[in-house]
Amino acid sequence: MTKSLNNLPELIPISKVSDEPDWFFELRLAAFHKLSSTFIPDSSLESWRKTKFGNFSIKNYLGTENTLKVKLHHTDKSIELVSIQDINEVQKKIVQSSLQGIIDSKENQFFQLVSIAYNQSFKFLSLADSFNSTDPIIIESSFRDFSLAGFQIFFLFTGKNSKAIILHKSISPLTETLNLFNSLFVSIINDGSNIEEIQMEEFTPSTIHIRKFIVVQNKDSFFKSGFFNLGGYRGKTFYDVNLQENGSSAKLLGVASPSKREIQDIEYSLFHNNSHTNSSIKFKTVMKDKSHHIFTGNLNIPKTSKHVEASQLNHNLILDKTARAESMPKLEVFADDVKCSHGATMSEINEDQLFYLLSRGFTPSDARHLIVEGFITEIIDEFSLENSNELKDKLLRKLGE
Repeated sequence: MTKSLNNLPELIPISKVSDEPDWFFELRLAAFHKLSSTFIPDSSLESWRKTKFGNFSIKNYLGTENTLKVKLHHTDKSIELVSIQDINEVQKKIVQSSLQGIIDSKENQFFQLVSIAYNQSFKFLSLADSFNSTDPIIIESSFRDFSLAGFQIFFLFTGKNSKAIILHKSISPLTETLNLFNSLFVSIINDGSNIEEIQMEEFTPSTIHIRKFIVVQNKDSFFKSGFFNLGGYRGKTFYDVNLQENGSSAKLLGVASPSKREIQDIEYSLFHNNSHTNSSIKFKTVMKDKSHHIFTGNLNIPKTSKHVEASQLNHNLILDKTARAESMPKLEVFADDVKCSHGATMSEINEDQLFYLLSRGFTPSDARHLIVEGFITEIIDEFSLENSNELKDKLLRKLGE
C-alpha cells in the first residue's frame, strides 16, 4: 500500500552511543532507514481500524535520552538483567535474528522499528537449563522523572526444562502533555519449560502505550500469560504466540479496566505452526464512563498441523451505558483434525444478583463492587502471585474512581 509523503513520519537522525556494540548500531540504523519509508499506522490497516491517536506526531517523542529505569527483584542473586553491552555470543545471535526479522517484515511494524532505532533501554533475561523457582522474578520498568517517551526492548530466553514466574510492572508518570511508552518484548520458551509471564500495566491518563509481545515456544513447553491493564489514555497491544514445535501449549489470560475516555485495544494472534499443540485465551474487561475496549483474537492453523485444540473467550462487563466493548474473533483454520471454539459476551450488572445482595443489607455501591470483584477474580486466581490481592485492589480502585 502506497502513502503520500504527508503520511510518512518526520524522523530525527540517530547516532551511535559511546559504549554501544557496532552490530547493534547497525541494526538500529537499518530500522531507521526502514522507518523512513514506513507510514504511521492509520485506519487503512485492519489492526489499527479502531484505535486513533488524534494529532499524533512521533517527532515529539524522538531524540530523548535514556528515560527508562529497569529494576530486578529476586532472592536468587545469580539472576541478572544483561544490557546490550554485556550479552554473550548466543544471546547476540538471538537478538540479531529476532530484530532483523522485524526489520525485514513486509507488515507495517512502525512502532517496533521505532523501539529498535531509538532504543533507550535494552535488557536480556536468561534462565539456565532446569532453572526452578517458585519465587517470582519481578521486573519494574518506569520513567525517569517526568520524561515524555520511553522506548524499550526486552528479551527472555529460557533454558530447557526451566520453570519460573516472571512479573513485569510497567509504570508511567502523570504529565501535562501526553507521554509515550513504546515497548517490544520477545520471549523464547525452550523445550520442556513451564513459564508464567505476567504483565501489569500501571499507566496514567496521560500515557499512550503501544506494545508488541512475541512468544516462540519449542517442544513440550507450556506458557501462561497474564495481561492486566490498569489504564492509559490510548493503548494498542499486539500479543503474538508462535507454537513452533510439537507438544507446545499456551494459556493466555487477562483483565482490562478502562474508564473515563480511555481506549484500550488488544490483539492476540495464535499461530499453531506444528501438530499436537493447544492454546486457550480468556480475557475479561470491565468498563465504565465513556471508555472503549477492543478485543481481537486471531487464530491460524495451517493444513500441515494436526491434533490441534484452540479456544478463545472474551467476557465484557459494562458498568455504564456510555461505555463500549467490541469483540472480534478471527479464525483461519486450514487443517481438518482440529478442535476450535470461540465465544464472547457483553453484559451489564445482573439485576437478580444486585437485588439479592441489596436484600442482604449491602449498599448499592458495595453490591456492585462485589459483583465486579467476582467477575475478575477468576482470572487473577489463575496465577501464583503473593500480591494477587494488591492487583485485585488496584483494578477495583480504578473502577471506583
